[in-house]
Amino acid sequence: MSTNGKNESISTFYNFVPYYYLSLDPIHVGIGGYRIGEVDNIVVREPSSRIPYIPATTIAGASRAYSALIKQKLDCAHQQKMCGKDDCPICFTYGFTNGNDSRKSKVIFYDLNILLFPIRIDNERGYITSPNVIRSFFLDKPNPEFRDDIQHIKDNEYVVLQTKGVSITTSDIGKFNLEKKNSNIDLTHTKTFNKDKLFTQLPSQIRDYLDPFTVYMVSDRMFSILVNDNMEVRTSVSIDPMTGSAISGGLYTYESIPRFTIFHHSIWFEKELPKPETNEPNKAKVDIQKLVKDSFQLIEGIGLGGMTTRGMGRLKQYEENTVSSNYDESMDDTTKQDTPSPEGV
Repeated sequence: MSTNGKNESISTFYNFVPYYYLSLDPIHVGIGGYRIGEVDNIVVREPSSRIPYIPATTIAGASRAYSALIKQKLDCAHQQKMCGKDDCPICFTYGFTNGNDSRKSKVIFYDLNILLFPIRIDNERGYITSPNVIRSFFLDKPNPEFRDDIQHIKDNEYVVLQTKGVSITTSDIGKFNLEKKNSNIDLTHTKTFNKDKLFTQLPSQIRDYLDPFTVYMVSDRMFSILVNDNMEVRTSVSIDPMTGSAISGGLYTYESIPRFTIFHHSIWFEKELPKPETNEPNKAKVDIQKLVKDSFQLIEGIGLGGMTTRGMGRLKQYEENTVSSNYDESMDDTTKQDTPSPEGV
């Protein structure tokens, strides 16, 4: 059996773990650029599809920083101050570069891609996805039998993957009135795609959260249009610290991926090799998978990306068919905190 579409020999060296995320706040991971006449601070997007995502570098950096906070090794969160010691849990797990000495990370992070995007549908909140999004989702699975044969959806069509029981032939999705795809080629009733396979692989808490909402599949082109048309945009103003008043010309806008967006990705954890003599000594005595998981509890409580002091950035992590618990009891009391959850989760 293959793993993530790669040769099964990789599973000898790495433990593959699929994760899912629900954004508790809007997420802003900027690129330092702007679009004239639109938004001053834009988020990072895939060059071809123009769909926003969260880069693996952002995830890895936040995980390392929060792991360093948990282990009270704050210097090792900074590239120029890594100790590089054999018994350092941060340098052992995430790697380091220190002069001529270096060590690769034992954790491989991948980009967080949008799986289901929240949007106004018939004056209520629902979710949309697209064929390419589903293909990429199944590419991360050991049995990607559905990834190649998802039928084409025209720009003016949609497919209902999950409904609240309301019978509809047309739907006002965002600002577009789309026609329901003919039932004889409806993807939910063909052998090429089984919606139950998608939702079964989602963690039970996300499935329960999605239960009240209608979920649609639209064309790849329409998905990109609808996502970009429904990004959250906020306006702020720079304040003069001396006067406490707004700075002239200091008005600016920034966009973000809206709250309650559902993401997916995978993380690869390096395994101990079958022959003990070939393993790098774990002098740090650290469980790398547990350390990374604990760091995501802080991402859930504090956030990642930009504007985290302005109500943005929190992500809740779930494992496939399981859920990440709240802060582990083995963590220091100083790192434990209560984190609010969205309704229905």
